[in-house]
Amino acid sequence: MIKIAIIGFGDIAQNEHLPAIQNSGDFSLVAVVDNNESRHSEIGKLVSCPVVKTINDAVNLGAECVIIATPPEITGLLIREAIKLNLHILCEKPIGIKFDLVQDLPKLAAASLSKVQVGFTNRYVPFVQELKALIESGDLGTPLVFMMAAFDEPLNEADSEHLARMLHFLDHGPAFTHEGSHLIDYLALCGFRDPVHVSASGVKTDSRFPSDNFTEATLTFNDGSIARLEVGWLTPSLPIGHIKVIGSGGRVEIIRREGSMLIETKNRTETLVLEDSWSTTAFRNQLAGFARLINTGQVSGATLEDGLYNVKMTQLIEATSRTSK
Repeated sequence: MIKIAIIGFGDIAQNEHLPAIQNSGDFSLVAVVDNNESRHSEIGKLVSCPVVKTINDAVNLGAECVIIATPPEITGLLIREAIKLNLHILCEKPIGIKFDLVQDLPKLAAASLSKVQVGFTNRYVPFVQELKALIESGDLGTPLVFMMAAFDEPLNEADSEHLARMLHFLDHGPAFTHEGSHLIDYLALCGFRDPVHVSASGVKTDSRFPSDNFTEATLTFNDGSIARLEVGWLTPSLPIGHIKVIGSGGRVEIIRREGSMLIETKNRTETLVLEDSWSTTAFRNQLAGFARLINTGQVSGATLEDGLYNVKMTQLIEATSRTSK
């Protein structure tokens, strides 16, 4: 069993990472790290391990690796600290807000014993790998039209804690910085990186929001393919997110909320359905990939270089949406 610690214990750590660890045969949770000591008693009721204040405390309890599940404005600093301690790292995306502040992390990791995986969990859903294979095989044709939308974090005025957390995120960047990073990663995973043209626009639907909670962007690639991306947070009712890809050879439609994937090509018409929920599947498979990385060095997930590219692209789209240039 690999001894692991969780750094940061917000919703994603409590509701996704913790159950994945508890149901894994690869990891043993030895500590939760939270620098807010007033939360330790509350967190302690949810875990069967010590709750400590620093990463060093977790190392003293035997931690060999960490999951960093913190807001992105501090994630880079914690990655840096864990690398210095030669810990293996699974870190939530995005790895930072500003490219310049995290661009040296791959070099630091390469000079250490740390193996680092960035938590683009959706890569681990079989549908996303199936889409990648269909594109690489040419079954969908070229050029392609991507229409992808991610809508999350509904506005519930009665849940002041959730609203405060979302406002904190928006205080450090638009919703696209967080939610749009998944859409950028889908494209990159399928071979669509470094677009030749980007246009974007954003809007705040509420005067309380410090940055845009809705953003749309259009990316054009060298082969003529285009991607239309939409991201939205914090309205009382949200549309259903989707991944749609259309080409001369067919189309694919993935509906995350339903856990379904429609494939229509010249030689295949099929609807696939996940056995478990999207999140359960993604976090379970991601953790198994992290274990493989630690034990064998096999890279099956996103690297720090992938994380850096993602920061660069979300920062570019944010700037474009503000300047229209």
